[in-house]
Amino acid sequence: AALRAVGCKATILLAARYPFQAEAGKRLGASEVLTGDLYTDVASRVDTRLLKPIIGRQVALGGVDRTYDCVGTDTTLDDALRLTRNGGKVVLVAVPGLAKGVDWTAVFAQELTVRAAYIYNHAEQWRGETRATFDIAIELMASGQVDLGWMVTHRFQLDQYDEALKLHGQKGSSGLIKAVFQFP
Repeated sequence: AALRAVGCKATILLAARYPFQAEAGKRLGASEVLTGDLYTDVASRVDTRLLKPIIGRQVALGGVDRTYDCVGTDTTLDDALRLTRNGGKVVLVAVPGLAKGVDWTAVFAQELTVRAAYIYNHAEQWRGETRATFDIAIELMASGQVDLGWMVTHRFQLDQYDEALKLHGQKGSSGLIKAVFQFP
């Protein structure tokens, strides 16, 4: 939604694990949702050749221009690095923590730029002004250009925190996108 709201016209490929995530991705502006084997799906849509080395996971020659990792697991970070083309950019929206098992070779071999974008309160040039990213996001939502209210799929009272945490681990069966705590 953010990319489309700021005028991005590029093709946006979204990897989704569950059908409800695929639907949400399309609603948020994805051009196409990938639900099969991620490497094969990407290779069939952009100029990419997949190679399987003797040791390690497959490698993509080619890939997408820019990857946004919004999940932050070791696997998604490793995939982002492997599927981004030479000279491309990887943007870490989710915090990966201590990334174990991530092969950083692609950063050097493909000369990737890796940026973090988690805190969202950096100064940006927006419509001729220097603004905080959070302020831009609030403006886009307040104006109706971006509607994210539908993403709240579950609501809990504060004393239901254990149920809320449990559902976060069961996204596939619960359909949880975002959960909020309600206060009396």
